[in-house]
Amino acid sequence: MFNAKRMGQYYLRLLIAAFIVGMGLFILSLVAVSLATRSYNWPIVPHCPESLAGEPLATAFDSDGVVINAALTHKRASETLEAAALSTTGVQAEDRNYFFLSDIVPATTAGGQFKARLNVLDTAPEGYHDVTIIFSNNDTPIAQTAKCHLTIRITKVQNLDGTTTIATIQAVENPQDPFQTYFQLFSLRILGGMLPGVGGIITALLLVAVFITALYRLESLREGVQFLIYRIFGRPGFAPYLIIQGGKILLGKDSVKKIGGPAGLVIRLDSAVVTEKGGKLARVLRGPGFPRLTPFEKIWDIIDLRPQRWPFKVSAITRDGIPITYEVAIKYKVINDDENILKATACKWIREAWRTEPDRLMSWDKRVILGATEGTMRTKILAQYQLDELLDVNVRRQIRQALLEALTISTRDFGVEIMDVTLHDIEFQGQVLEEWAKTWRTRRDIEVQKIEADERVQELKMRERAVNQVRHEMLDRLIGTLTTMTEEQGLDRVSADYVLLSFIDMIEHTAAAQRVFIPEDSLLRFDRIKKELR
Repeated sequence: MFNAKRMGQYYLRLLIAAFIVGMGLFILSLVAVSLATRSYNWPIVPHCPESLAGEPLATAFDSDGVVINAALTHKRASETLEAAALSTTGVQAEDRNYFFLSDIVPATTAGGQFKARLNVLDTAPEGYHDVTIIFSNNDTPIAQTAKCHLTIRITKVQNLDGTTTIATIQAVENPQDPFQTYFQLFSLRILGGMLPGVGGIITALLLVAVFITALYRLESLREGVQFLIYRIFGRPGFAPYLIIQGGKILLGKDSVKKIGGPAGLVIRLDSAVVTEKGGKLARVLRGPGFPRLTPFEKIWDIIDLRPQRWPFKVSAITRDGIPITYEVAIKYKVINDDENILKATACKWIREAWRTEPDRLMSWDKRVILGATEGTMRTKILAQYQLDELLDVNVRRQIRQALLEALTISTRDFGVEIMDVTLHDIEFQGQVLEEWAKTWRTRRDIEVQKIEADERVQELKMRERAVNQVRHEMLDRLIGTLTTMTEEQGLDRVSADYVLLSFIDMIEHTAAAQRVFIPEDSLLRFDRIKKELR
């Protein structure tokens, strides 16, 4: 996000810092160069005449010395000045007789002026001549010298009196003003003296950036340099930044993830960020918002505030020894306030050393599922029921309610609200099915044997009742028959044969009425007895 005021302040800080550093380096360089030039030996300043008319004086002076002597050399140049500038063709040996100095007046004090007159002889040959005047002082052990150069043209003119020699100065080359030269050298030395300081500062910054890049394992040196600059001068805008959404970093700079601020955060409505600085938790930042991270303040944890649903399978053993797998789905969320967000982010556990990442770290959601839910479900609920009870709808409802209450109590310290608990089907696999079938087969056999035993007892009881009933009917029938016979015949007593025949008749009629099976040999015997008695 562009912020003109913030960007202006950033670049103003850069300019102020550059100005302060530059002024510091300039002063240090100025002092160093001044100390180094305290014993500076000023050069001789020569001056050659620009015309041979009047007083063609050659002069020189030395600010810290005495100019005492001058010498002159010359050489024949080409016929034209242009050729003389481009080539040395036609140069002849030196000839001091054509040009010489006279009326020499040496300087008497330091800074005094040396004077000498330049003379040209009429015998000088026609053409161009390069003349050099060399001045020297009294410095010891090596005297300083300085030169000035002249180009003199000799022209021969014929007239009535003979030949006239005309000498004119075509060009004069005097050295540059020493003060100007000294100032330029002095300035260059000051600027040159600043270069090591600038190079040292840049090298130091690069070394620090390299160290930061290696320490925090950044992707490139550029990120290390950028972090260093932003750390010193602040940020020109909102960048670098991180976008937080759905409980995780959606987009952002690698340096901000590893080092922290100064940086910006874009936090969506569904997330909360807990920061740390100096080894302790600093702030809770809840979305939506655009907070800024202070220097070295970085993200400790990101909490997803949306409702979470985590299905998982709990392995347990029922009370009757059957291993089962029960699938449970928990719906929960972190309570959206600072206190509970801190609880959720601070309840991490580090598990046993033999575990590897990320299984070794127990975050708040893993503690809800693996710690509270799985432990409660396995040891306190499923182990209390037999397998057939777990299949009952009412029992499942009780288990769900018990799990919901247990989780509500155990997750209070996590800052988590349990919204719902869902129980899915029980699963059996491999040997579990065989054990389950064996147990149920044994139980079924026991129940079948119990049922068969009960049926046999009932059958015996029914048979006993039938026998008793037949006996009662037979006695009642026999008594009734005998009573009738006695009454009809007026007898006080009934003969034994008659009683026996009546008894046989009663058995046959009762057996036919009650559908009682009488063996065939018994029926034959009854018929034989009735024939004999009749």
